[in-house]
Amino acid sequence: MRQLPQLSQLSQLPQRVNIINSALRHTHSTNIQSSVQSHTTRLLNNVTIFGSAFKYGQKKDGVERAPIVMDNAGLVDRLTKAGNTVKYFGPVYPEREDVPIPKIVGSYAANLTRKIYQERLEGNKIINIGGDHSVAIGSINGVLRHDPETIIVFIDAHADINTFESSPSGNMHGMPLAFVTGLEDSDKLGSSNKYLVPRLRFDRLGYIGIRDLDPFEKEIIKKHKIINYSSDDVMKQGGEFIAEKVIRKLDPSGKRPIHVSFDIDVFDPSVVCGTGSLAENGIGIVEAYRMLTYLRNTGRVVGMDMVEVNPSLDNNGVTVYLAMSCIEILFDQRV
Repeated sequence: MRQLPQLSQLSQLPQRVNIINSALRHTHSTNIQSSVQSHTTRLLNNVTIFGSAFKYGQKKDGVERAPIVMDNAGLVDRLTKAGNTVKYFGPVYPEREDVPIPKIVGSYAANLTRKIYQERLEGNKIINIGGDHSVAIGSINGVLRHDPETIIVFIDAHADINTFESSPSGNMHGMPLAFVTGLEDSDKLGSSNKYLVPRLRFDRLGYIGIRDLDPFEKEIIKKHKIINYSSDDVMKQGGEFIAEKVIRKLDPSGKRPIHVSFDIDVFDPSVVCGTGSLAENGIGIVEAYRMLTYLRNTGRVVGMDMVEVNPSLDNNGVTVYLAMSCIEILFDQRV
């Protein structure tokens, strides 16, 4: 198995990582002007990281390694230096792998929901590192079980709201939102208990960056009037502007908690290659950073998924490095 470079080596990578570092410095040095109050002084964050070492929502090996690789590359240290008290739960592996895939997904989601709910009860914010995007069934259910008013900002190239019947591939990483909204029957996960009861309302969901949609997903978005902005919208209008529009529509009063579900394939393939579902015409680094900076500055982010990072498909760790930078921006307490 190919070994990825450590964080100290990543900083030496040519051109593309230099571009990432430049964008990160630009984000820290630029005073983003918006209606969001600037938080120049913050209380120390208590953050719990779940390493969702899970691959069964899709067919490519390697995505389950992302939590370990990010841990080895110094993610906890970066978040601690950014002003957080960090507890690391992980890597968390499936308890059973000898049952049908829907039951593997369901068992994992129920366990993750229970753990995340408990952490939220204790006042801790959540970072859920996948793994494939099917793990969001557990993370989204967990934060919503704690506070049903939480809004979900889904940053992804794909809508991930297919059902078993509508999905062209049958891959469950394209179905998490179908399960958490009730479009798909959670009994099919084989764990019909209180942890997997659908809790997400369509008017609490907003998409950013979507561009590769199946016909059923387009119909659902239109039917339920789900807020959505494409990657073209982000690149033309700006990441901060789009993020602000989404939050204002989902939460006009500015009081609801925010959970950000971030799929690394939202980036353009020219930026990242270490993911299993690349989609052309994605967003760029600077606009993603501006978007995450805006969300952070609301002061209401309580959780994040970072999913679909596949170290086995990566180019010298660049995708891993970018994913870690995105996490750091959203939870940076130094600004």
